[in-house]
Amino acid sequence: SAINQPGRASPQPGGLPPPISPLRPTPSIPPRPFERPPVPQRN
Repeated sequence: SAINQPGRASPQPGGLPPPISPLRPTPSIPPRPFERPPVPQRN
């Protein structure tokens, strides 16, 4: 039985940080800026 299994009931210090929940977006930034129509890149 593996004891050191990542992502189990016991959170280990120094592990991967929890992903940012999209449920609370920052009001400072525009909501979903990538939903805008793609702007043609003019080189």
